[in-house]
Amino acid sequence: MAKSIFQAKVLLAPLSGMSDLPLRTVSREHGCRFAFTEMLAIKPLLTKSPKSLTYVSTNAFDTPLGAQIVGRDPAMMAEGAAILEDMGFFTVIDVNLGCPARKVVSKGEGSALLKDPKRVERLLKKVVKAVKIPVTCKIRSGWSPTTVNACEIARIAEGAGIQAITVHGRTKDQGYSGAVDHSVIKSVKECVSIPVIGNGNIFTREDAANMIATTGCDHVMLARGALGNPWIFDEIEEDRRSYPANDIIVVKETLLRHAQLLCDFYGEKKAILLLRRIGCWYFKWFPKKAHYKLIMSHIKSHNEFLSAVEDYVTSIEQHDIVEG
Repeated sequence: MAKSIFQAKVLLAPLSGMSDLPLRTVSREHGCRFAFTEMLAIKPLLTKSPKSLTYVSTNAFDTPLGAQIVGRDPAMMAEGAAILEDMGFFTVIDVNLGCPARKVVSKGEGSALLKDPKRVERLLKKVVKAVKIPVTCKIRSGWSPTTVNACEIARIAEGAGIQAITVHGRTKDQGYSGAVDHSVIKSVKECVSIPVIGNGNIFTREDAANMIATTGCDHVMLARGALGNPWIFDEIEEDRRSYPANDIIVVKETLLRHAQLLCDFYGEKKAILLLRRIGCWYFKWFPKKAHYKLIMSHIKSHNEFLSAVEDYVTSIEQHDIVEG
């Protein structure tokens, strides 16, 4: 097998609308050793839209860092990859061949490309030729249960010069529901010599260990499993229990740290909109969440957010005293 370009066992996925600089920062503070930016649509990147510039915002702590691009035109994708390389802070360019979102596949991008292996080959060769840094790609097992072609795409990717491939063990039709097929990831591992990253339904250290054991993959990639649980990176990398399940104060402090990073990065107005969702991630393992979620969905300021969090934590502490 070719030597892996990744030194980390676990990678933070390029989560659209989620893996921004604040999330990457909190993740790195808890053991994340490699992260990707949010998925970058190729046309806005080429026109340097303000949103795309936000997606690629980084700092000296946020390294090593990869950028993921999505599109279907080989020349445009190559140009976008070159722009990202010229920025000087990305160590990897990833090509998205797996996004199942309707707004992406309707344009023939993301997982829609799995139906067109010849275009995939042209696109990947063009991107690899355009840059000096490593190029990787992320795929799904196939478009549908009757068109599973992950091995075919993986061989094409390896032949095009791709240096690692992430395989999400679901088809496009499955979206994010249903079982992850580890056998597909295992098949890809057996049919190529480049490193393979397993992806899909990894929420615990045990899930990661099972993915590696059953597929033989070289790394795992976390997506939803990292949301509200940055401790999972330490857990997988160091193979030890890290999540403070019985210490709601530690969880609260980490959430408040994330919230402050969001306010500093986006400003309070946008941060509050994000915190209505993010504020619920961190307490998913704790009881009595229904009322907290309702309050969180209506917060309008940072102070209201802080009050909602404090009230919830107090209610849990009082509950524990009564139960004890």
